[in-house]
This record gives sequence, C-alpha cells and structure tokens, in this order.
Amino acid sequence: MRLPSSVDEILAIPDPRNFVETAYRVLLGREADPAGAWEYLGHLQSRRLTKSDVLAVLRLSEEGRERRLRLAGLRNLVTIYQIRTALRKTRWGSALVGGRDEVEDGEPSRESGLTREDVIAAFQLAFHRVPESEEAIAHQLLTHRSLDSLMADFFKSPEFRRQNLEVIKLLNSRSRERLKESAADRFP
Repeated sequence: MRLPSSVDEILAIPDPRNFVETAYRVLLGREADPAGAWEYLGHLQSRRLTKSDVLAVLRLSEEGRERRLRLAGLRNLVTIYQIRTALRKTRWGSALVGGRDEVEDGEPSRESGLTREDVIAAFQLAFHRVPESEEAIAHQLLTHRSLDSLMADFFKSPEFRRQNLEVIKLLNSRSRERLKESAADRFP
C-alpha cells in the first residue's frame, strides 16, 4: 500500500480511524498504539482537535521531531497549529483571527510581566529566528508590559505578514471553512 506523500492526501482520508492510522504511519513511521489512536479518535469525534491539529501534534511530539519528516504542506500546517495555539491563549488572538486590528476594552488581559525568555520565544514563533541583538530584546522589554502585547505587535508586523503570507491565507480560509461547517451543523 502506498503511503500519502502530502498533507492534503492524509487530510482527504474520510474515515477517522484510517486517518489516525495513516497519520501515525506517515509521521511517526510506525503503527498507532491503541491508547494513542483511541485518544486522537476521541478528540476528532468531540471536535476538540481537527485532522490538521492531529497531524501537527504528532509532528511536534518528541518522536515526530526526532524523525524530521519532510512532507508537502507539513511545515505550514505545523506553523498554523502553533499560531492558533498561541492565539487561543490570548485575548487579542481572537481579535486577530476575527479580522479586527485592535482588542476591545483597552489593554491585553495578561499583565504578568515580560521576560527575556518570552521575547526570544516570541521571535522564534513569529519570525522563525532569534532576536538580532540584546538591544532588540531590551527594546521589546521596555516597549511591552506583557507577552500578549508583544505577540499582538509581532503578528501585525510587516515581517510576520511577509514571511507567513501563505500561512495567513490558510488561516483565513480555514476559519471561513469552520464557520460554514459550524453553521451547517447548527442549521441543517
């Protein structure tokens, strides 16, 4: 049996059980363990995870990272998952995905303080690089009081949009698809 050679081929598998089994074989190079398969099937059926999320989680697992698989569409899918995960954790994220440029009610919700490690991690997530200097880190620490504020600026920046144009287009198209699916489920 030929294994899929792209993310789109895996995502096109209609049966959830076959999808999970194929995802394990392609991304991890092995059969799905019963507990893992059962967990992902449950997440798919309850809609806590999408098929794309399952692929990203498998790729980001320790086993998936060690394998370093190159698969058409996988890098974008993982980037989308990481961005969506970051957005879900922040108040401004829903505004960004929803297409609004600013968060309502003023300041971001998390004011726990920003650390040097937060700035470095934010650069890696948004720009796939580390900050260019200690001065750049210091500037971000002086400019932003929270990680929410920093990430909001990064996601609006020309550098992020230029580097992630394809990802942004995919995010927008998938958001529209999810809205259509949700409406179809509610109003059959």
